[in-house]
Amino acid sequence: MGDDSLTAKRARRSGVQSIEIGGDLLEAMVDLGAPAALSDIAKASGLQSAKAHRYLTSLCEVGLTVQHRDTGRYGLGPLALRMGLSAISQHDIIERAYEVLVTLCTDLRTSGHLSVWSEAGPVVIRSTHGGPPVISPVSVGTILPLHRSASGLIYLSYMPLAATAQALEKQAMGGAPSADEIAVFRDRITAAGCAFAEGQYIPGLCAIAFPILNHDTSLAGAVTLVSTDQSLFTEHSPATETALHAVDALHRDWSPK
Repeated sequence: MGDDSLTAKRARRSGVQSIEIGGDLLEAMVDLGAPAALSDIAKASGLQSAKAHRYLTSLCEVGLTVQHRDTGRYGLGPLALRMGLSAISQHDIIERAYEVLVTLCTDLRTSGHLSVWSEAGPVVIRSTHGGPPVISPVSVGTILPLHRSASGLIYLSYMPLAATAQALEKQAMGGAPSADEIAVFRDRITAAGCAFAEGQYIPGLCAIAFPILNHDTSLAGAVTLVSTDQSLFTEHSPATETALHAVDALHRDWSPK
């Protein structure tokens, strides 16, 4: 084998190794769960700080990581977020839930969005309009409030309290509902299979949200319909019944690929 071939082979090996090291760093950052100091990331990934710094610099350049100017800590970057949202949207139950959302918005001539859980709270990953668009600040990437939005109430009701406690505390800033209040609406929402909100999050808008469940009954996400018609989504309205049947059918029909 000639020198050129050996050089090319070493370069390929080096490239693969670089990707693996970068992957180790990203995995360590995901496990740490929050922006972290270089020394902590290096320790979690098993690298020396100098080597970790070189790789983090390159990862920052492509948007997979970001260094926060005020603290110097490293967090996951915008490209990592886009990759995560894209991967989630390709999850089979999430993709099917979006199809249900589009159908419901078209049939009911309203707007809606699909959300999944993130460390900061529910995040919108898809939105659609089946009629005149509802004017709202909610768009893809919006973090929804846990205790003031229909979507958020779904997460508070169907996820373990320990999983939502940190995000709720940060969002509420001292104004979070008590444990007793949470217990009351958890029972009510899980029994009804949906959550309502009328202007608590966005004045003038009413919303209804439904849980999207995995086969193990854990929460995969939430489908939410939004309208300016305050009478559209009520406890026993035709629109509510239509949406409940559609979500129930999704759960009955869904099976892994």
